[in-house]
Order: sequence, then C-alpha cells, then structure tokens
Amino acid sequence: MPENRELGDQLREKVLRAFEKSHLLHEVGQEELSVLLSGSSYKMYGKDEVVLYENEYSRELYLILEGSVSISKKDESTGEEFSIATLQAGDHFGELSLVSEERRSATITTCESSIIVAIVFPEITKASLKKGHLTDFLFNLARELSTRLTVTNEITIRALKNELEEATFRWKLGLFSTSIIVMLAIYTISIPFSDWLFDGFKYANRIHSITWLIVCSVVSVYFIKKNNLPKSFSGLTTKNWLKYSWEGIYLTIPAMLMYLFIKWLFLQYSKDFQHRQLLDGYYSFYRNGQLDIQIYFLAFTLYVLMSPLQELIARGCLQSSIQQFVIGSNDDKKKWMAILVSNLLFASVHSHLRISFVLAAFLPGLFWGWLFHRQKSLIGVSVSHILLGGWCIFVVGTKGVF
Repeated sequence: MPENRELGDQLREKVLRAFEKSHLLHEVGQEELSVLLSGSSYKMYGKDEVVLYENEYSRELYLILEGSVSISKKDESTGEEFSIATLQAGDHFGELSLVSEERRSATITTCESSIIVAIVFPEITKASLKKGHLTDFLFNLARELSTRLTVTNEITIRALKNELEEATFRWKLGLFSTSIIVMLAIYTISIPFSDWLFDGFKYANRIHSITWLIVCSVVSVYFIKKNNLPKSFSGLTTKNWLKYSWEGIYLTIPAMLMYLFIKWLFLQYSKDFQHRQLLDGYYSFYRNGQLDIQIYFLAFTLYVLMSPLQELIARGCLQSSIQQFVIGSNDDKKKWMAILVSNLLFASVHSHLRISFVLAAFLPGLFWGWLFHRQKSLIGVSVSHILLGGWCIFVVGTKGVF
C-alpha cells in the first residue's frame, strides 16, 4: 500500500493550481485553500491499485492530480463487481464522507499510474470552522451534493424504467414461447387424429405437417409484429442478405461433402446398396418403374417453401426466446443452451417417425442454431437448410440411409 507523503514546494504549487481549477474548490479564497493544503498529503499508485474499498470507513476527500481511477460497486446478491464511472485528472471523489458517518459506498481503483491527493478533513474542520474558514468550500460542497442527488434521481428513474421494459419484454417472450410449445404439442397430439381422418391417404402426414407449419408461422409473425419485437430477435430482416446467403452456402459445403462420403460408405459396405448409385435422389420418386417428374419437382418446391418456415419456428421463435430467458453473464453458455434445448424440442416433433428423422432434424439443427446466433438473421440458415436438405434428399438420396 502506498505511503502518505507530505507535499513538497513544487508539488504544493501543482496541487494549488488543481484546487483552483476544481469546480468544488473554485471561488474559494487563498486563505481557505491554504487551510486545505495544510491538511493534505499525497500517494503515488501503480496501475490497478485500490485507493478505497467499498464499506471502508474514512473521512478524506480525494483529488486526482495525475492519472485516472475507476469507480465500481459490488452486487451483494451475486458478488459481481460493476464499473460505474471513470474519473480523470482534476476530478475528485469521497465528498459524501464529509457530511455523513456512513462507510464508503464504492471501490476506487486506479486505471493507470496515478498521483492522488488526500485532504484529511477531521484535522481541518475543527480548527478552521471556528475561525470562519471554508465557508465558500462548504457552500460549493452543498451545491455539488445537490447536483449529484438530482443526477442520481434521474439515473434511478431511467434504471427503473429499463427494468420495467425488460420485465414487460420477458413477459411477452414467456407468452410467446409458451404459445409455440403449445402448438408443438398440439401438432404431435393431433398426428393420430390426422392418420385416422385421412386413413389410407399416402400424403396425410405431409399435409398435416405443412398445415401446422403455415398456421404456426402466421401466428408467430403476427405476435412479433403486434408486440414490436426487434428484428434481430426473430431474424426477420433482410439486412446483409447477400453476405449471409453466401456465408450460408460456403459453410454448408463441408456438411454436403460429409453426407456424400457417408452415402459412399453405404455403397461400399452395405448389401442393400449394391444396385444403387452415388447420386440417386430421384430413387424415392419412382412410380411404377418410372420417375414421376411432377411429384419430384412438387416435393422440391414444397421443401424450398417450407424450410424458411421451419427455421422461423426453430430458430427465430424457440431459440431466441429460450436464450432471452437463460439468466447469467456467460453469453457462450446461454447460446449453446438455447441451441440445444430448441433443437431438442423441434426434433421431438419428429419422434412419431423413425429415430433417423429425429437425428436428421437435431444434428444439422445444431449447426443452423450456431449460424442463426452468428448472423441474427433467418436468411443464411434458410439458404443453408434448403441447400443441405435439397442435396441430401433430392440429389444424393436418403432412401436406406435415413
């Protein structure tokens, strides 16, 4: 801890000039300044040294002669330290202790090598006040404290307003995410009813899924617009669309090549693939020994149209809402928790199908969740979804693999 040092003649002049420039000490007469100097000493601090600790008891007023300091307070509930402000050379701190017996309300830490002057008021006031000194200083101090009280009130009002807005926003998100989860549950529960209603109809599940996606997307967009949720929340923005599209393309290419390699392994080592080709996405669309070209292109068109809606539900709604609800300062942890939970929920919708469909929804979803968090847009993930899904289903082929 630096030691107190008495002011030499050269430093005394420098301190006196600093006193005269200080708004707390301006218009204070030379006699009063001399009284203040008589009770002053200084300390030299290195970078990141603590000048005062929160809850410490002392009665000094401090003036920064050289350098700068940071003011911070500790959150009693979490123990986390928050920086409030930074003071520069010529600024002062500690004036509240002159009119209160309370302990220090904040911790003061140097941001760089600093020289700080300490004015020890208990040694000054007893003698000087009897002689009528320091009248101007005390008037300036009262004005300073009044100004700080006004500023504090304004900051408090803004903080309360921000807390109210945040609470309202989180309430809206809670209602929104609950609605999405309820719709996911309705979709899953209604599958047996759909099978019964369209008994024997080959495309019943597809019609059911498309209808649910459209309804859920319309409800989601309506809710987002009605509650003025920011575009970055849902990803419903065209900002940087070209950049994000290209990013979605080149980041997806490794996954496309990986699936092609998996298909090649099946061709090499599985008897079921002996008469298959590496690129036979059309294989699933054969009807009576011929490729049904209309069904092939209709299925591809529907896939292109439905992919952005799936991304809106999984990423723009579920992932965004969950990330807002995860409390904590670790942004990386919040990101991956939101990605994991949203993908588990969305993949569970495919649980009525084979486990391979669940994995096909979950594993790429981790990548798309990361990409959505990176871009804050549905553009890149939708392009990636269409590209990867179109490649796997309609070009390379999934029959026998999934």
